[in-house]
Amino acid sequence: MAWEEGQGLSTDLSFKAAADLRTNQYDFVKLDASGNCILASVAGERVIGVLQNKPNLNETAVVRPIGLSKIVASAAINPADPIATTATGTAKTASRLVAATGAASNVVGFALRAASGAGVIITAHLSSPGGIWPTSDA
Repeated sequence: MAWEEGQGLSTDLSFKAAADLRTNQYDFVKLDASGNCILASVAGERVIGVLQNKPNLNETAVVRPIGLSKIVASAAINPADPIATTATGTAKTASRLVAATGAASNVVGFALRAASGAGVIITAHLSSPGGIWPTSDA
């Protein structure tokens, strides 16, 4: 293999943790109104990256915005599936845009390994956060 599982290929970012994130390593995070790091809390929402450490309230949160990262799956995920966040910050297979309702996931990357179910840690490639997975006719 040309890369090692979980090794990032980009620069990590540091933010102040606005909550106790000690149980959220490898979950998706976002920024609050003050620019502090909090756990993603809306399924499919835009995130800034994946938490790489286990910070307590007011400690430094290390976030990987792009590149290779471990992620925690919320359910089964197949290799090459586009991924998005759940309402608890774990990873799920992204949902395609539904033209009739406008509902869709913000795709944040794709899985490089399969997850057999919830709680399984796998490697993913994080790309530019925030892209929408288009409908099949797009």
